[in-house]
Amino acid sequence: MFKKSSIVLFCVFIIMLLLNYMTPLYNEDYFAIFVWPMGVPNLGELPEDARRVSSVSDVLEGLKVYYLTGGGRVSAALIGAPFVFVGKVLFNPLNSLMFLLLGIEIYWLTHEGEISGNFNSSNLFWIFFALWTFNAPFIGTYLWMSGATNYLWMMVVILAFIIPYVKNFYNSQIYMTSDNKFILGMFFWGIVAGCSLETIVCWLILILFYWLYLCKKDNKLQLWKCSGFAGLCIGYGILILAPGNFTRLAETQYYISSHDRLGELICIMFFHFILWYFIFKFVFICRKKINSGKALKHFRMAKASLVIAVGSAVINSLLPVSGWRPSFLTLIFLIITYYLLYYAQREANLSPITDSAKALLKCIAVFYMLFSVACCLYGTFGRWEHWNEMIEHIKAEQKLNPNSIVEVTLPVKNQFENSFLWGFLVTSHMIYQPVISDDETDRINKIIARYYGIKGIRTVKNELK
Repeated sequence: MFKKSSIVLFCVFIIMLLLNYMTPLYNEDYFAIFVWPMGVPNLGELPEDARRVSSVSDVLEGLKVYYLTGGGRVSAALIGAPFVFVGKVLFNPLNSLMFLLLGIEIYWLTHEGEISGNFNSSNLFWIFFALWTFNAPFIGTYLWMSGATNYLWMMVVILAFIIPYVKNFYNSQIYMTSDNKFILGMFFWGIVAGCSLETIVCWLILILFYWLYLCKKDNKLQLWKCSGFAGLCIGYGILILAPGNFTRLAETQYYISSHDRLGELICIMFFHFILWYFIFKFVFICRKKINSGKALKHFRMAKASLVIAVGSAVINSLLPVSGWRPSFLTLIFLIITYYLLYYAQREANLSPITDSAKALLKCIAVFYMLFSVACCLYGTFGRWEHWNEMIEHIKAEQKLNPNSIVEVTLPVKNQFENSFLWGFLVTSHMIYQPVISDDETDRINKIIARYYGIKGIRTVKNELK
């Protein structure tokens, strides 16, 4: 069993490492390389005298400006700061490990919070299948450097914070006595976790508050639970009260129309539909038939996870900004909910899905996974090669014609890449090149031009000039 799970983990790591290596810098990655001046909006136009980040003081200045004008996710900003200096050379393997750790944490949380290297290879595979298949903003949350540190890395932090609470929920004798190091560790870890993701931490605070109230009634309230909860609340206060949240909301709410927002929500629901279907199917079957034992604990934990998933989805649908990347947060707790309900019905000897249906679904899923990964790696490799050619072209033009507008082409799709089957297999998994606009005054084009030291850049069709 250990050998099989090791093979699963190794294959997942290699796939993600290859994808990370082939993913270029995007959007905020280029902006973060420069010292961000006060008064310039997020992804706005940098002044001519803007300089590149070259010291720790520059990083701290950027963090201050970000908190005042860009947002309150200080934890992610601190984690992402070192990569401004070292770039993707260090980020690629670490980010691949973070994806691996995310799947492992989901496994631990759905196995009573027990931290162990003894995995069931089949369960582990299906967790990574869900993370691969149902995440609509795949690139924006797993591969894009700025996006991954905000979403993937912060989700790993939050799930790690939750694990001790889940473990104690299943066995109240665990952590009955704790030393000062553990108490302080939970407090500071809570601050980091609280200052991360707005749409789920608020629901986590409410659920923990209710559970701590129940612990108090049962005389099972330990100091570490309170210190972790206090840290979470402080971190969330730092996050939600950041002046940058209000500034950025005012600047970005016009970026997406109500029509586009509706289309986005429909697309997100399409990706999550299977999970929602089976979750509510399990809930309908289990809610009156599970009333004791470990199955009941699984069911109660699943309800808590479902509250976070639904709450996050509701907030995303109400905010006047894009909920594309935040839908990843809903997905994680949907996956946790699904597996907890699956284990609950298994403990109670319930079977909402027939064996023949399970076998068919597994065959379809494995077929999709294998071909999806293969097509994604093939297509991404082609786009990576094309962008490297464009980079060489940009560098050559920078030396020969530094005052000209550099023109680059978009990668050409072959006949199969234009087919419905290809689109179904790769969905949103394939990388795209950073320059996609034919307007050299586009804000992304302008910052990329600044990054490469050229006057301007734009895309052209067919031939490269």
